[in-house]
Amino acid sequence: MKVQALFDALGGIDDRFLAEAEALRPVPHKKRWLRAALIAAVLAGLFSVTAYAAGWFGLGARVTPSRDLSLSGILDSEEARAYTDWTAYRDTYVDAFLASQGDAPFDMAWTSESPELNGAAVLYGAPDRSSAVRLLDIAAQHGLTLHTRALRFTSGANFLRAAGIPRFAGEETEYRGLVYEDGSYTAELTIPLGDGDAILTLERHFTGKMQPTGLERTLVQPENFLEWSYQNAHGQVLSLALSSVDEQLFALGNERVPRDGNRLFPFYIFYCQKGQYLTAAGNLRLSSLQGFDEATARAQLETIADAIDFGAAAAADCDTAFFLDFTPVSAPGDGKPDLAAFLAQPEAQATLAMQRELSEAIGTEIGRGMEFAVHGGGDLDVLRNGDPLSGSKIDSLLEAAAAQYHLRYPSQCRSFRGSGLSENEILAAAGQGDFGGEIRYLLDNGVFWGFDTDRNEFLYLPHGGFLAGSLLYALPEAAEGEGWFYKNQNGDTVWLCRATDEPRVGYLLYESEGGWFLLLVNGPELWQLEEAADRLRLSELN
Repeated sequence: MKVQALFDALGGIDDRFLAEAEALRPVPHKKRWLRAALIAAVLAGLFSVTAYAAGWFGLGARVTPSRDLSLSGILDSEEARAYTDWTAYRDTYVDAFLASQGDAPFDMAWTSESPELNGAAVLYGAPDRSSAVRLLDIAAQHGLTLHTRALRFTSGANFLRAAGIPRFAGEETEYRGLVYEDGSYTAELTIPLGDGDAILTLERHFTGKMQPTGLERTLVQPENFLEWSYQNAHGQVLSLALSSVDEQLFALGNERVPRDGNRLFPFYIFYCQKGQYLTAAGNLRLSSLQGFDEATARAQLETIADAIDFGAAAAADCDTAFFLDFTPVSAPGDGKPDLAAFLAQPEAQATLAMQRELSEAIGTEIGRGMEFAVHGGGDLDVLRNGDPLSGSKIDSLLEAAAAQYHLRYPSQCRSFRGSGLSENEILAAAGQGDFGGEIRYLLDNGVFWGFDTDRNEFLYLPHGGFLAGSLLYALPEAAEGEGWFYKNQNGDTVWLCRATDEPRVGYLLYESEGGWFLLLVNGPELWQLEEAADRLRLSELN
């Protein structure tokens, strides 16, 4: 029927609305004028329901009484009601729980009792078993289930595979984010456009699931938004909402967007497909020298909407099972050191020995909050978060270790934090090629370290040099666990492993001609270690 074709063109509609529409169809024996009046009434009702289901009412159909954003159902849906009930309870309960907890350690053993309880804690913010059970009750009352796992991907290929979707915003777009066990996802996108990159987040949620509690808590003020429907370049009917008020939007991951002297105007793009709700969020960056020009801002948002194929983003052939049961495949590692071989080297032995000595000397654990120590000409200069701490007189320990292991100790440190130097200038100062990392510190014995693009910390330990402290605290435990050689996308063969007693800490090891590159990966699943390796060009190390 024609009404069905209309629904199909608009991206799908719930069957219960179709049933209600069929019940309202006029009977053929009525007089023509009555028939015309009834048809008009039916069409009005259909367009109301269709607009509501398709998100044409935008924020008005999504913002809960607490001004949160419903991502898995419009208002009065079971999904929105359940989310409202949970956040209202949680907002009150957490404060009382924390007050009663005091300084006592948190007991999280209950999270291992079931996947649902673990998901309640990790994905919904339930602080104890009692609140988690309350959350399960709320979901059950509304006929919903909870998410149990969220897999984080920094590789676009892995993210798209897990979510079961093709590239939906162009070949040059960067994809990363979370994928839940059912294929729901939070995609962090960087989309190249003609006048610069658009940084935004796109969330896909299914009906029947209660949405997680997190960055979608936006405190939205619908009265500040302009709203209109728009058919994008892919033929999808969208609901667009754009704030006319300059404000930072800490929603759906968009704290990643820097102001850079610009004015930021939050926006949302809503799309509905049968059983799915897709929501994009971001900020339009307009020059601080100009006021809000509505025509220009609308055109910019429509350009972003044109760049996304929401139909492709709604594909549902997810492959989360591959990653939940991920088994790495080892590559040949002939002649390459593993972690045990590295620990047998004098550079590693001296560094670990100094870590232990320094911990005893200053009464704290180096490597967890401390960064390194250098010979200070009478006092040891220890850096914590880049700031020197004075006074620990253990220079003799550095000198003794250097003599014992025939190595060079560091006596000076150069920090590149806030130096104003370009990345190439910093690499040149360290005598390195572009290996894919940001160097933050450089010692005068050739040691340097910093962060990769995903903020994992790395250390380069040259032959003949050592330091006191830093990233090696879990190395002995990691060496006892199982590891594997992996050949990354740039052809570099690395050793990957995880600490046995801290499975959320992993290491990457690579030996260049000049020394050893060591990367600490926090919170790794096995595939995350391989993703970290793929981002590096380690053959560029000198």
